[in-house]
Amino acid sequence: MHLLKKMEYVQSKRGVHGGYFLRRPPDEINIGEIIRELEGPLSPMGCTSVTAYESCSLEQGCLLKPLWALVRDTIAHVLEQTTLDDLLQGKIQLRDGGSMLVKK
Repeated sequence: MHLLKKMEYVQSKRGVHGGYFLRRPPDEINIGEIIRELEGPLSPMGCTSVTAYESCSLEQGCLLKPLWALVRDTIAHVLEQTTLDDLLQGKIQLRDGGSMLVKK
């Protein structure tokens, strides 16, 4: 919670009726934004990172790079399209077999 407070997503209040409170409505809090700030780049590999690119000696002709870029883009798309409100309202669910269902 300290990190979320430092990043200005929550505020705290001391006392009997205290606790942590959101600084913005849940539908204005983007999950992709939070994950990037807490965890860093979304890319599974440095050579496909948009924000923290790292070169690789095998990069030229690498057959996996397009796959890692697709994984990065897919993760980013899902997280960018998801708000805290979506999670709180149960709009993100897993189907049988693990695929995601988004109820809008």
